[in-house]
Amino acid sequence: MDVVRLHVAPWALLLCASCLDFSPDPPLPEAPRPPSPPQPQTGRGVRTFPPIVELTLPGRPPPRLSQTGLYSDIARKTLAPGVELFRPRYELWSDGAAKTRWVLLPPGAKIDTQRMDRWHFPVGIKLWKEFTKDGKRLETRMLWKRAEPSFHDPGWEMQTYVWDETESEAFLDQDGVVDARGTDHEVPRQIDCNRCHRVEFEAPLGFDAVQLSGDGPGLRLRDLVLRGVLTVPPPSADGYTIPGDATARAALGYLHANCGSCHAPDSDVFRDIDMSLRLEVGKLTTVTETPTYLTTVERRTTSIKAGAAGRIRIRRGNPLESEVYQRMGIRMVGPESLMMPPLASHTVDEEGRRQVADWIRTLP
Repeated sequence: MDVVRLHVAPWALLLCASCLDFSPDPPLPEAPRPPSPPQPQTGRGVRTFPPIVELTLPGRPPPRLSQTGLYSDIARKTLAPGVELFRPRYELWSDGAAKTRWVLLPPGAKIDTQRMDRWHFPVGIKLWKEFTKDGKRLETRMLWKRAEPSFHDPGWEMQTYVWDETESEAFLDQDGVVDARGTDHEVPRQIDCNRCHRVEFEAPLGFDAVQLSGDGPGLRLRDLVLRGVLTVPPPSADGYTIPGDATARAALGYLHANCGSCHAPDSDVFRDIDMSLRLEVGKLTTVTETPTYLTTVERRTTSIKAGAAGRIRIRRGNPLESEVYQRMGIRMVGPESLMMPPLASHTVDEEGRRQVADWIRTLP
């Protein structure tokens, strides 16, 4: 049973005591803090509350990565039983960082796939993503569905653990880190997680029907089908094929992975920008049937930013006159910036941009 303790300011306690002629109780001892990571940075770790009254929240995140269920032995990097590697077909660009992903499905649980484009995950599922760069483990992010989302509780825990210099442990960090472990990698603040991982669409990205289709390392869509984990299996255990030739598939897959979480017909972004870059399993017969093609090719931009509306999203045969391609090359942060993605990147993905340009040149 969850315990909720009120956080009361000290002046209020004194005021009540004086009114009722009671002597104020002595202050409660400060709640023990989780161990701080042995790193020179300051302002790290779990955010603590004033020691007036201890505040216990539902699903309070573990302070150490070794306590999250990813490893049975973190020193040897031995995965815990049930934790499985997976890799999406199309990677999200993270400024050149390499990533490794794992998932843990609760025993006997099923994924609700009545909406094949929007999976509904069971309570208890956990996903982790480890970032490495320059040969160093930098951070491991965890998504944990500890409850069904409600008005009072988002249900999903989204936390980041930053590795120490010995790589023997990673510690909870909610404030973000610039240039983690001497690299140019930036660890995001915890409050920024839901800008991409939207609770209303279920938080995970890259663990979906399109991304797990076909061959690849680790857990695939066919594995989930064969195990009976999906409530409504796809027509084929091999999943779904993106239409077109290799050039079209590379571009459409890239835009799905890197842009489709926000640019989707059921997102709040779509209200102002009627462009969908998220692939839908029922619209994969031809390239021209995909939402990406229908909402970009020779379509004008709609934007609330000054001077950004009325341009051509994708001009057939001409990347330089295509706004999608141009914004992929912008890395200037600011309220009026047109950079895409609008956060979590400081370096242009030249290879991804080339893939999109190659596709645009093939459009008649």
